[in-house]
Parts: sequence; C-alpha cells; structure tokens
Amino acid sequence: MTKAGRRTRAVRGARMPSWISDKENQTKWNGIFVDILKRDYRNADAAISAILSDGRLSQLSATKIRSYVDKDVTICLNEQRKVRGAKHKRQLEIDIAGIKAAINSCTRRGNQELVPQLVTIADELSRELGRCKEAFATKRHGRDRAHSILYECHSFLESELRRSVTNKTLANLVNAAYEADGNPAKEPVTEEQIRKNLAHFKSNNPSWRNDVDPRIQKLLDDTETK
Repeated sequence: MTKAGRRTRAVRGARMPSWISDKENQTKWNGIFVDILKRDYRNADAAISAILSDGRLSQLSATKIRSYVDKDVTICLNEQRKVRGAKHKRQLEIDIAGIKAAINSCTRRGNQELVPQLVTIADELSRELGRCKEAFATKRHGRDRAHSILYECHSFLESELRRSVTNKTLANLVNAAYEADGNPAKEPVTEEQIRKNLAHFKSNNPSWRNDVDPRIQKLLDDTETK
C-alpha cells in the first residue's frame, strides 16, 4: 500500500467523536457545562456572566470548548491535515514531473523559447514542495490539543461580546469543560498556560485560517438556528 493510501486509511479510522452527531448528548453535556459556569464563575468572571446571559451564545461556547478539550477531535483534525498534505505533495510531484518532461521535449525539438518560463514554474513548484512538510505539520497546531480551535473560540467570543476576552476567561471555560467531561485536570489550567499555547500557535501559524471540519461546522450552524 502506498503512503497516500495509508494516510487515507488512517483518516477513515480517526473518526470524529459520536457526540458531534448526537444532539441528545450535546444537550446533556452543554447543560452540565453551563451549570458549572453558573456555580463557579458567573459571579467571578464578567465575560462568563455575559455568556450565560445569552442562551444561544452559551450553547455555541459549550460546543466550541468541548471540541477543544476532546482529544478525539484533535486526532481527527490532525489526520485530515496529514491526508491533505500527502495529497498536495503528490500533486506537486506530478506537476513538477510533467513540467520537466515538457522541458525535455522542448529541448529535443529545438524549441527553446518556452524553456525559461517552464524552468521558472518548475522552480516555484519545487520550493512549494520543500515547504509542504512544514505547512501541513500538526505539531504547529499544538502537541495534544488543536489550539486553532481555542484561537477561533477566542475570536468568536470577542466578536459576539464586543469586548476583550482574557486568557483567564478562556482558562475558566477550559477547566469547566474538563469537569463537564468528568475528567477535571489534576492541576487547573492557568491563564499563563493559555497565553503560551495561543502565542505558540500564532507565532507558528501567522497565515492560519481556520478550516473547520464540515461536521463541526454543520453542528455550529445547526446550534445557531435552534
């Protein structure tokens, strides 16, 4: 089996967690998460108090934070990224081989006019091929969690609340999500850890654009229309 074939097989095996399509599960988990926020953070964190005052925003925030703390989501997203990288790499290799064949054909036929342009294109594609491994690397997004999800959540909350959302608030949300999962962290996540994770993500992904898995995007869209 080729490497690309193994990648495709791997991503098929790395399934999104079942709760993504289980609305009853979502409703139950979101309720637990919101109750924890009310109990522990509503009176201590103004941003969380604002989130709790909006039912729609509470549900969307719960879904986004759950996607961040659930390792299975990160595993699946990483496998998808690897598959896209392998596919893109293979296509570049095919393109480069085709251009080189065209250069050889032009040279044999004595048609040199197109050669410089073809060489330039081949060089550009070769440079892109050299950057391919780094471009689709998964560690740039976080070692055990896809920090792109937290980054997107942060941007979403600031846009919805029209106010700055601190790393402390994000840490509170993450800690509440771990507890809602029945897996509270032995040492609570701190605002400094959140700051470092997001800073690391942004420094390693300056041109990043969130590519949400269609199943997660549909989940968020469905929640918005409830």
